[in-house]
Order: sequence, then structure tokens, then C-alpha cells
Amino acid sequence: MNNPKQRGRFESLLLPQFDEGSLFTMSYLCILLFAVNSSPTEWNLNDLRFNEDSLKGILILIPFLSGMFLCIYHAFSDRRKTNLEKKLMMIFAAFINGFAGIWAGTYLLVHEIYSWYGIFPIWNIITGYILLASIRTTDIEEDIISDENIGLGQLLITTLFTTVLFVMCFHVWNINWAATFSICIAAVGSLNTFMDSVFPVAQTE
Repeated sequence: MNNPKQRGRFESLLLPQFDEGSLFTMSYLCILLFAVNSSPTEWNLNDLRFNEDSLKGILILIPFLSGMFLCIYHAFSDRRKTNLEKKLMMIFAAFINGFAGIWAGTYLLVHEIYSWYGIFPIWNIITGYILLASIRTTDIEEDIISDENIGLGQLLITTLFTTVLFVMCFHVWNINWAATFSICIAAVGSLNTFMDSVFPVAQTE
């Protein structure tokens, strides 16, 4: 398997890279978003629901929740990821990035078109598109979803940092829910790249 850290600089810029820390953090952000946004806001999450009678909604929800569960599970497990698990995790990451980009981008176009953080939804959408396009390509899939295990210390630090960033964006800087989520999702990859350079990681067998 090709190691993501052995890619060329140009290729690394084009292809998103996710380790167990970044995937766990995205799952954590989803839980955090729904947990703290229990009341209607300017951008109402209550409008985002699946029709219980819709087969299409169920087919989308099952791989999404499966991928989210696997992102949480593998953050605490040393077991090597199977190809199917990686595909489900990529589907989850692609959906979250696409959702964050479209959600925040739509809001900003209507309410804050010249905001400085408008770049984040664009980055989210690009990342989501690349992930969806890469699901059928085994080599790229193996590079994007790392098999390296992370330590508990790294997991705690990334979770704490993400929580602080989330609170600062929404409560201190008064950034809308949609843009807050987009910023945090975009920051996940950069944060874990930095953390990987600080904390040693172990390659699964």
C-alpha cells in the first residue's frame, strides 16, 4: 500500500488525506452540532429530515451512519480497516464535506456573500467531490484513508481543539451555524496533519 506521506507535494495538495483522528473528529462534530442545536435557529436543522416512507432516504442514511460508526470505532481500535469499511468511511466523509459546503455556501450567498470565511464552503465541496470520485479507485482509496493508529493523547487534543474552535466561531465570533460547521470540518484535515507530525503513529499489520 502506498503511504500518503510518500506522495509528491502536488499530489498531496489535490488528494485529501484522512487518518483516524480526522475521521473521528468529523463524527464528533456531527454529534456536537445536533446536540447543541436543539432549538430552531436562523438556519433550522429541523428542516433537514428524511421521509420515513422514502426508500431513497433510508438507502442514504444506512451507509452514512455505518461510516460514522466506523470512524468512531476505529479511533479506539487497532484492527486494520477492510476495503468495505474504508468505502463506508469515505462515503461518510464525502457526505459531511459536501453537506457542510452546500449548507454554508447557500447561507452565505443569501446573507453574507462577502464574508471572509466564504472560502471554507468551497474547500468542503471540492473535498467532498474528490472523495466521491475516488471511491471506485482502490489505490486512491487506500491513500486517502490511512491505516495508521492514533494515540489517546492525540485524540483528546484534537477533540478539545475542535470543541474550542466550534465554541469560538458560534458563541464568540457569532458566526452562523452553517459557516461554523463548514469552518470546523475544513480545519479538521489541517489540524490532524499537524498532530501527525507531533505524535508518533503506528501502522496496523
